[in-house]
Order: sequence, then C-alpha cells, then structure tokens
Amino acid sequence: GHSRNTRDLLKVYGLYDELIAGGMVDLPVYENFDRDNNLPESFGWSRTWNTRVQQRLKQIIAQKPAAYWVEQLTAVGVPAGIHLSADDWLHTAETAAAALTVEVNDPDFGCVKQPGVQAWLAGTDAALMQPDPVQDVEVAELLAEWQDPPQYQDAAEDKGPARKRARTNSAPGQQILEGVRVLDLSNVLAGPASARTLAEYGAEVIKIDPTDPKFGPKIACYFPIEVSPGKRSIILDLKTSAGRHIFYQLVKTADVVVHNFRPGVAERLGIDCEQLQALKPGLIYVHLTAFNGPRPGPWMKRPGFDPLLQATTGIQMRYGGEGKQPLPHGWASCVDYMAGYSATFGAALALFQQRRCKDSTGKQVTTSLAQGAQLVQMPLLVATEAQHPGSEPQGQDAVGERALHRIYRAADGWLFLAGLPGEQVRLRDVPGLRLPTSACEDDRLLADALEEGFSTQPVDAWVPALQQAGLGAHRVDSLVEIAQRFRHTGNTAELQANWDDGRSLSWVCFTDHPVGGSVEMAAPVYARFQRARISLLSPAPKKGHHTRQLLEELGFRGD
Repeated sequence: GHSRNTRDLLKVYGLYDELIAGGMVDLPVYENFDRDNNLPESFGWSRTWNTRVQQRLKQIIAQKPAAYWVEQLTAVGVPAGIHLSADDWLHTAETAAAALTVEVNDPDFGCVKQPGVQAWLAGTDAALMQPDPVQDVEVAELLAEWQDPPQYQDAAEDKGPARKRARTNSAPGQQILEGVRVLDLSNVLAGPASARTLAEYGAEVIKIDPTDPKFGPKIACYFPIEVSPGKRSIILDLKTSAGRHIFYQLVKTADVVVHNFRPGVAERLGIDCEQLQALKPGLIYVHLTAFNGPRPGPWMKRPGFDPLLQATTGIQMRYGGEGKQPLPHGWASCVDYMAGYSATFGAALALFQQRRCKDSTGKQVTTSLAQGAQLVQMPLLVATEAQHPGSEPQGQDAVGERALHRIYRAADGWLFLAGLPGEQVRLRDVPGLRLPTSACEDDRLLADALEEGFSTQPVDAWVPALQQAGLGAHRVDSLVEIAQRFRHTGNTAELQANWDDGRSLSWVCFTDHPVGGSVEMAAPVYARFQRARISLLSPAPKKGHHTRQLLEELGFRGD
C-alpha cells in the first residue's frame, strides 16, 4: 500500500502506537522485504496481523458515525468516503456542483439526471457541459458527413529533423500518434494505463518515477508490468532543483504530460500547467484526480483510489446486492482503466483540436476516477422522473436483465444470450430448443424454459444455433481459457511480428521479459484501422533503465 496513508490512517484511529507496542515495526519498505510486520507495507502483513488490525478497526469505527471518520481521514489526506447507492450519487449536491452529474430536459422522459462528460478541455464553452436531449437523425445523413473527412494540417511548431510530427491522416502502416512524445509522471493504474494506450497508438512515452516511492513494491513494481510496456524509464527527484532542471529539459521536447498528483502537489513541485506551458507553449497537460469534474466542486481536493470511487458511486452496493453488505468489485478494477482511457481520449481530443484548428496553443485536460466510475455504470446510472437506479439486477447471484439478455448454464459450461425485446420468435428457429407456447408471453416463464432447454446440450452446440437464428450468443470464458485459446509465445521480436492473427482476442507470453521469467498478458486488439496500425509494445523496462540514455540525449555528460 501507500506508506504515508497507512501510517496516517492508523494514527487517526489511535492504533499506531498500540501496534508498534504489540510487535509491529515502522521501517523503510524497500530495505525490509522479508518482514511480515512492517507497518507501512500493508501488502506484506501476515494473516495474523491482518486479522488483528481488521478486528480492532471494526471495533473503533463502530463507535462514531461514518461522516465523522470521513472528515478525520480526509483532513490528513487519507482517501475515505461513505457508501452511496447509484441513485444517491446522482442526487448528491456535490456531484452536481462539479458537473459530474447533469440534468437534461428530455421531451419524452422529462428531467433526466445522468453523468456529465468523461473528460474536459479547459477553455471549452461551458454550455457543452450540458448535453442536448437525444435527437432523431437519419443514419444515412450522419454517415454521409464522414464519407469525405477534411484533411487537417499538422500543428505549426516543428520539432526539427530528429523528430517526425504526428499526422491525423496516417500513411499505410504508420501509427496515428507517431511523433508525439509523452511524459508520464503518474502512478498506480489509471494514469499509467492512459500513457500506455497512447504508446500503443504510436506515441513515444517516457515514464518518470521518483527516487523515494511512497507505494510499496506491489504497486510500484508489479503494476507497471501491465501498464508500462513500451515506455522508456527514468528516475528523477522532482523535489530537488537538479531533478526539476532535467525534467524541464524533457518538457521542452514533449507534446503531452500526464500525471495524477493530488491537487496542489504539482504547484508545490513547480510543475503545474501554467509553469510547464510557459516552458513549452503548445504542451497538452493531462491531470487525473479522484473527484474532479468539469467545474470546481466541494470534493475536488479529496484523494481517492479505485475502490473508494466504487463505494461512493454505487458500484459496491450494487455488487453486494440490495439490503446486503457492499462488496468491492476488485481491488483495482475497471474504474482505474476507464479513467485512464478517458484521459487518453482527452489527450487525443486536444491533439486533434490543435491540428484541426491549426492551433499551437497548449491545452489542459482533466478527468477523474469519478468520471471513470460513472462511465463503467452506463446505462444504469440514469434517473428519470418515473424511474431511478436500483431496479436493475444486483448481487452475486445476478444473471442478467431479462430472459433474452442473461447467462445460462449449458451441459458443460455457461453461455450468454443477447436478444432484443420482442425477438422471442427467433427462438423457434433454434434446433433442439423446445419451448411451451406460453413461455414467450411471460419473461419469467421464458427464462425458466430456457434454463431447462440449454441444460440438455453443450455450449458449442447452442452458440452457433442461436447465432444462426439471429440472436447474439457466446461462451462465457475464463481468463485461463482465453489464454489457452489465443496464446502466442515467443521473445519480444517474435511476438511483435505475429501477435495479431486477425482474431478478436490475442494473448501473448513474453519469454524474454526483464523480470527474468515469462510474463503473459492480453494484447491490444481493441482497435484496428484501415490505414494505420497499433503495436504490441515491448515489455515494461526495469525502473530507471533508460536514465543514462535519456540524459545523454538531453546533452548531459559524466556521472
């Protein structure tokens, strides 16, 4: 975990001295990997210590209201929040103030509460925070507008012969962000995932890590295996004038800076948007936070991690089930990734705006875990005058929304069936599926009949039959099964040559990973372009691996 957060949390609850007296120690994390009682590295605690601390926390927290503890923890910079339902979140004054949630006057549904935009470019017309109601548009007219897209000129500023400029319209085989340089100062998952995605589209990414990480090795060293492929790595101490001087030289060569410092930290370090754009006027400055929205809000300075936003936006209540204890939807879940992809989207919008408008001025992009958590829950996170969130399937036993949109158990596994309302008639064309006539008139009866019918044959018999009948269907796979079916194994050069065989998924196993053994991960098959390619990135380097190389490129010499 985060060493400072762990200490401060235990001090707020009056447990720090008690635990030290009881046998815990408070020692530098990276010099004491073998200890299971080192207080600042909670990931390394033994089961005995975890159980002991958990029991004491339960006793202490129960003594005062939740709002009291949130206030105390937030005051010392420890992420904390009260569990809310999705409906609570939508109707909280704090989210409306930040334009995280907005109201739309819909001609059919009246006043609709819904999430706002997923990323925001500073200087954009504030009216765009307020979306228009859905409009009926002819699809043919919409598509016609894209038949002959305009050709956009590169931004005016030139990097010189050593660096190519990125082009909006890529030549065959060229990547769409080729020539864009990104400095990644972020940590954990959301920010690094954003920069990694930019790299997959061709950007050159330089990962900048601190000399004294506050996160323990699981977050600081293990997570980057997933979110730092394709990046060059340098270690800098931005708290020193020498470290900032080197960073400023890098900024002068960069197009984009990405960071997720808590509000106020960048200003204290001297690397806020205003200062960096003074060094590089065309710089795109991307900042991810926990609770920020397009407008300043009461929670904008609150710290947070993925699980906290699961709690405050309604995810954990839905996952636990109505009336039951909220449950985390993973420790680091899709909230981190959705926020990261939102930051990527914002950076791409800013780059596009610069080229489309021949605009060489800098841009500031903001997004947050809150915006990512909202995106995860669409379309469930919508409230109308007639219906509010809460009626959707909830809990660990939920299988789907209705008979034609849920998972079913077949003879040898699970399948997902997806059909539109009213498409029950298509089931008559599925060989081997015998349904009572009355079943198609009642959703519950239909679901019961399908449960019985699908149990008679294996998944591979049902899926093609359902697809042939015009319904969506697919086997419910585990990650282990996906890896077995789509795996490519080899060294980096071999994999970069053959990782994409045209199938919808790809799984790669690097045999030459810098960690010293084989590493497997999903490959980026989520986008294919007619005239541009996406890359399988080289494995994440060891921290600081490119420090000397980058310093020499900047003109520094010596030790």
